[in-house]
Amino acid sequence: MKKSLLAVAVLGAMSGAAFAQVAPNNITLYGIVDAGLQSTKTTTRASASDAEVSGTITGLNSGIQSGSRWGLRGSEDLGGGLRANFQLESGFALDNGTLAQGATATVPTTTAGTNATVVTTNRLFGRAAWMGLSGGFGEVRLGRMAIFSGASVTGIADPFGNGFSNASWAYLSTAAGPQRNDNTIMYLSPTMSGLQGGLYYTFGEVSSPVAANTAKDNWIGGGVTYSAGPLALGLAYDTVDTSTTTNRDAKWLNLAASYNFGVATVRFGYVDQDAANRTDRKGYIIGANVPLAGGVLLASYQDGEDKTSAGVKTDYSRLSLGYTYNLSRRTNVFTAFSNGKSKEPTYTSRKDRQFSLGVRHTF
Repeated sequence: MKKSLLAVAVLGAMSGAAFAQVAPNNITLYGIVDAGLQSTKTTTRASASDAEVSGTITGLNSGIQSGSRWGLRGSEDLGGGLRANFQLESGFALDNGTLAQGATATVPTTTAGTNATVVTTNRLFGRAAWMGLSGGFGEVRLGRMAIFSGASVTGIADPFGNGFSNASWAYLSTAAGPQRNDNTIMYLSPTMSGLQGGLYYTFGEVSSPVAANTAKDNWIGGGVTYSAGPLALGLAYDTVDTSTTTNRDAKWLNLAASYNFGVATVRFGYVDQDAANRTDRKGYIIGANVPLAGGVLLASYQDGEDKTSAGVKTDYSRLSLGYTYNLSRRTNVFTAFSNGKSKEPTYTSRKDRQFSLGVRHTF
């Protein structure tokens, strides 16, 4: 109740009397504050004849295990099983107080067939800003939101929950990362016998006729998830119209599975990715969450390969370990170590090692 009353107060401060009639139990204020020490060492080599060059950055970072955020979610019973829902979620950097999830957007200009690039660095609700209707038919959402693969599927495969910086499955599967789309319509089906489906479309909002060598940037994707007892499965497919004279449409296929054996939850994921620059990627992740000494041990191994249209291959691999321990129901400490490397046949290489130690509080 205190959260709900505070949420109404926040909304009232933001928008005045417009929220005066909102029932307190229909709005929830929530959030995560996450910060810790993080050290990352990166080593690169430009060619076989060059020496390795290394650099290390150590400092206080925000959003290591989970992105720091605050949000408001609410709903209204419209009768007959129909509800109006909304979510507004703002990301921020706890280490310096700035807003997160800034973006570069392509928007129409006043000249037909031309577009301009606008950099948005002060997006207030960068993590989510949507409203919709739900009922026996499922749910329809309108606004800015995470795409289905990142929101519902890839977390099944990743022991680190798509978090912990370099340890994340987003290292190989870019759709597993924080891919949030503006101007999106999403449909989520009712969950029946553990099965749920989703479908979305994102309007690129590029002016028509499309300027020469300009991508339309329309997205379409969806997938299904299944959960029954200890078993969870997921499949998602995403594509975006990035076709130009040199680029093709980008596409992602993500598969995920997990099974809780009691002593450990074993996880697996597979990605088949076609990048706009005509580079193909295939990769997998395997890992586990293991209850240990009152906390949870996290472990994963990722392996993948890129192949360009010219046949040049780049191999990737990453080993990550972590541990979380709850100090209370809402506060935990965490640590993680991740070691990754990539290498091309020309001996161009990149290696990184990252260590994190921090604390997370949810409210």
